[in-house]
Order: sequence, then C-alpha cells, then structure tokens
Amino acid sequence: MANGGAIVLAGGRSVRMGQDKALLRTHGLTLLETVVSVLILLADEIVIVADRADKYELPDCRVVGDLYPEIGPLGGILTGLHTLGPGHHLVVACDMPALQPALLRLLLASAGSEWDVIVPEVEGRLEPLCAVYADTAIPALQAYLEGGGRALQRALQTEVRTRRIPETELRRYDPSLLTFTNLNTPDDLERLQRSETNRL
Repeated sequence: MANGGAIVLAGGRSVRMGQDKALLRTHGLTLLETVVSVLILLADEIVIVADRADKYELPDCRVVGDLYPEIGPLGGILTGLHTLGPGHHLVVACDMPALQPALLRLLLASAGSEWDVIVPEVEGRLEPLCAVYADTAIPALQAYLEGGGRALQRALQTEVRTRRIPETELRRYDPSLLTFTNLNTPDDLERLQRSETNRL
C-alpha cells in the first residue's frame, strides 16, 4: 500500500566516483532504476531531484531541477517537498542499491502529525538521506537555509521536530542494515559488483 510520495536525490556532483552515480549499473539496472524499483512499491508519486529537469527519464517518475543548486542535500529535499506538497514523504539518495522495503515501511509507519522528520539513527549518527520528511518541515528548513545553514545533520537536531528510530529497532526489519549501503567511490562499486558475482 502506498504512503505519500518519495523523493530521490540525484543532484550530487559524484566527485569521488568520477562519473554520474545515478547511471552506474548494478543488478543489471542503473542505480537510479534500482532505487525507483523499490520506491514504486511504497509511494504514490516519485520525484527525482536533479541538477536539471531533463537529465533523466524514467517511467512513472517526475524529474525536477533543484531549486537550490550547489546547496547540497538540504536544497534537494526542500525542492522535493515543495514539489510533492502535503504529506509524509520518503527521501533517499540515488546511490543506495540495497534499500529494504520493510525498513522503509517502518519509517513511514512511525510518522505522525507531531513529527516533521522520521530519521534512522545508526551508530549514534542520523541517516538523513534515508528518512521520512513531512511538508511541515518546510518552514523551519527554509529559514535555516536562508540563514546560511547547510548542514542537514544539524538542522535535524535543532530546527525541526525529529523522531529518531534507534538501531535496535531498525535491525528488526533489516538485520544487516543493508539499506544504508551507499556507493561513493569506484572501490565501493567494485566491492558491490564482486559480491553480486559471488552470489551467482
């Protein structure tokens, strides 16, 4: 059953990877296609935030240009929230090839009107690029950004009503925390492709 929308952040510069991460291939699909294939099970609408609206073309998705270019994830999240409007929306990065639907459903089920953001906490650190954001977070996040703030971790700790989901609960739905696997460097990609080959 779908719950609100989903925002995929695909506007990063992929400096460490040396190429567009969204178009890297794993499991026979691009990373972007892999992420969307999971979100389509959970979301009424999927918005991909890129540096320009014509960068990608995927069925059943809307690609929008980042309203706050060069700001980082905070700008992409605000762009997605403005695009989707009212509701609680999943936010994920485009370089997460092992999203587990059960864990994402946990985040959605934990949402409520008293919270602006539902965020996992792993090893004492928040995971803001795999979280649920409500449109009610927009005013505070917008004010933070316009005041010069960029650090998403800090914003979630000081600017909005944040519910943290502890690691013990996350592991009930994703025992190895595979969901939080992300690819930043060619070595990360090589390790993932090697593990896929070993499973064949």
